[in-house]
Amino acid sequence: MLVSEKILREWIETKLSADELAEILTMGGIEVEEVISEDKWLKSVLVGKVLSVKAHPNADKLKICKVLVDEELQIVCGAPNVREGSYVVCAKVGAVLSNKLKINSSKIRGVVSNGMLCSEKELGLSDDGEGIIVLESNVADKLGAQISEVLDKNDKIFNIKPTPNRADCFSVRGIARDLSAMSESITLKYPANLKLENMALNEVEGHGHTIAGVRSNVCHAFASIVIEGVNNQGSSPEWLVHKLNKFGQKSISPLVDISNYVMFLLGRPSHIFDLDKIYKKEQILEIREGNSTEKLVLLNGEEIENLADTIVIADSTGPLALAGIMGGRSTMVTADTTNILVESAVWLPALIRGKARRFSVISEAASRFEKGVDPETLDTDFEVICNLILELAGGTPGRINFETFFDKNGKRVTFSKKRCNEMLGINITNAEFNRIFTNLSFKVANNVSSNSDAFDVVVPFYRYDIEIEEDLIEEVARIHGYDDIPATIPTGVIEPGLRNAPMINTERIRDYLTAVSFFEIIGMGFIEKELAERFLFQHNKKANTVNVLNPISVHCSTMRTSQIPGMLKILAENHRNQQEKINLFEIGNIFINSSSGMPKSNQSIIQHKTLSFIGCGSRYQQQWGLSNDLLDFYDIKMIIEELSPTPINIEKIKQENDVLHPGRSGMIVPKLTTRKTKTVGLNFFNEEAVGFIGELHPQLCSDLSLPSPTIVCEVSMDYLSQERAINITGVVRFPVVRRDLAFLADENCPIATILKAIKSNLQQTKGCSIVKKVTPFDVYVGEDLPEGKKSITFSVVMQDPRKTLEESELEVACSGIVKLAEAVEGVNIRT
Repeated sequence: MLVSEKILREWIETKLSADELAEILTMGGIEVEEVISEDKWLKSVLVGKVLSVKAHPNADKLKICKVLVDEELQIVCGAPNVREGSYVVCAKVGAVLSNKLKINSSKIRGVVSNGMLCSEKELGLSDDGEGIIVLESNVADKLGAQISEVLDKNDKIFNIKPTPNRADCFSVRGIARDLSAMSESITLKYPANLKLENMALNEVEGHGHTIAGVRSNVCHAFASIVIEGVNNQGSSPEWLVHKLNKFGQKSISPLVDISNYVMFLLGRPSHIFDLDKIYKKEQILEIREGNSTEKLVLLNGEEIENLADTIVIADSTGPLALAGIMGGRSTMVTADTTNILVESAVWLPALIRGKARRFSVISEAASRFEKGVDPETLDTDFEVICNLILELAGGTPGRINFETFFDKNGKRVTFSKKRCNEMLGINITNAEFNRIFTNLSFKVANNVSSNSDAFDVVVPFYRYDIEIEEDLIEEVARIHGYDDIPATIPTGVIEPGLRNAPMINTERIRDYLTAVSFFEIIGMGFIEKELAERFLFQHNKKANTVNVLNPISVHCSTMRTSQIPGMLKILAENHRNQQEKINLFEIGNIFINSSSGMPKSNQSIIQHKTLSFIGCGSRYQQQWGLSNDLLDFYDIKMIIEELSPTPINIEKIKQENDVLHPGRSGMIVPKLTTRKTKTVGLNFFNEEAVGFIGELHPQLCSDLSLPSPTIVCEVSMDYLSQERAINITGVVRFPVVRRDLAFLADENCPIATILKAIKSNLQQTKGCSIVKKVTPFDVYVGEDLPEGKKSITFSVVMQDPRKTLEESELEVACSGIVKLAEAVEGVNIRT
């Protein structure tokens, strides 16, 4: 919020400088982001008079001007409106303008120019750069004076950022009131130029009106008046336009300017209707809730639909304005407006909060109403609005319709002096408490100087942020001065918190992944809806996405169903920046709507904590001693096996998807030691797996401009965070024996199918209890094989912990494995 120092000083009496005021505000919790000098770009810019104008000998559109400032200068100018005898704005050599253009003496088409005649755009006053500024002839006595003095551009502007809870500080009055509370050298005063006349004296019969629906469940207070015969033609007076500019606002028309001016000055939003555009019955207007079929074209020209759960101001034809947010275009005041209805209410913050964002409307009024507006001063503020309208636009006022619904006894908060001193670590006297609460306009119900420790504090209506005792303690600290609270070292014993097993295991996972050249990232929880739906394949069939009601952009409209999409974008960005080896991991939550199609009240949003990692590029950094092999599926599988608390199997993914390579991916299924073993973290593929691993589908790599192959993996942290079971076995002193078995199989027969057929019944097969491991290690396709066949060779490792194996035992075990493999259709032992 922009606040002019000159306007602020109309409300306070002090000898403090602008920088000192800014420091007091900032240290009191009202941050001043910067103090802007209006004349920053107006140094060495003076009032000048054009003595003569003649054509440039070498250019048709340029003119050579003799200009008198504090000396006579020759300036080459190309403006079409430069005239002899006119008063202009002249930037002398050495001046620096708003576009950071430094004025130097230079030759333009062979003619020396010692300055520049300026337009409004070059001075940063507006976007108008068509011609130079031509001043009125009444500045003749100010020839050679600084233009900042003539244009009253020597003010300082405070760029203030009040915290959202301080609704009272979104106005000049609120800032002045808080300043006077924070410093004894600042006194609050009421500006002499704000007229406060009793409007009841101006009432005229026949101008009464009624408005339906004004109730305590929509507003704290409500005021309205009909004024007939106003003149909204022409422009606002210069002083009003000038003050609006200091608030960063443009002049529109006298009536609109008055409404905006009072809002920034007093924090009192209002709205002015063109009375003749309202369809009038018994009541002029009605305040009610909108419905889903209604539409409204706002003042900014945007049409909004579905006004359900929104308070509207309407006549019998439909909504005319969104209460507390913005008026409608159909009843806006124009230059032809002669009769008006002025309305100012104190809407309940809960009814306004979030509505402007819902309709994507930027509204200064809504930003104040949703924080809270003072109901107690509505009557006097409304009279200020009416008096300004009568002064600047004329007209005949009717009777003010004024209703209040708030508790005039105020809000009471119990306060303990002892607890305040203990919490702040200081000793504030009773007199100091009295001074602080008096400066804040807080009323003390009991005498603070009494022996009683606790007393009630009556909080002003404009302080919506004061609810509990801690709020009062914060106010005491703020006004006493944070710098005056001594810095002390805390006493006591600080015991470290206990770290549970999941926390320790999570740190272990982080340490391991960083040790094997992976970088941790922290991604956004929001992704595009299309990508979120694309990664639903890993969840329950009924799972759906969780949509964001008010997304910051279309690219962040859905909660992520997987961490992989966000990681893929980061990988693609790194790949575009010529990074060849990219290994990333993230530990975070994914979000699933597990009850799609049910009413909102029955929907269940589930979040799972997962570990996701992604890798592509070279397996190792390039060096002469190693080949430049690419990272592949088995590298990532090795990492998962190292991190998993139990042995795992990689099984075929049953769900069709376009995310993973169909032949180079699988779901991660823990091996069960017994049938009764319970596995946690089965959050994937209808509770069949703890995660998935695989190479990214080539088409998806192409769509996202990713390098191929790219390996991805996502695993449940519920599973990985378990304690790893450690089994200690004795050293077997008898040798292992290895046999290789080659099988002929159909070319389209997956190796996993054969391996599963062998392992699933291995321990139940006669003579196979000595088999410790069966591993495929070679696949061969050649001309010496039957057409449509491939050769798959398995390594079989056997060992007996009690004795050395005999050849007959090895033959029985191998025969059993052959029988299990040949149970798969099309598989035969290769001879």
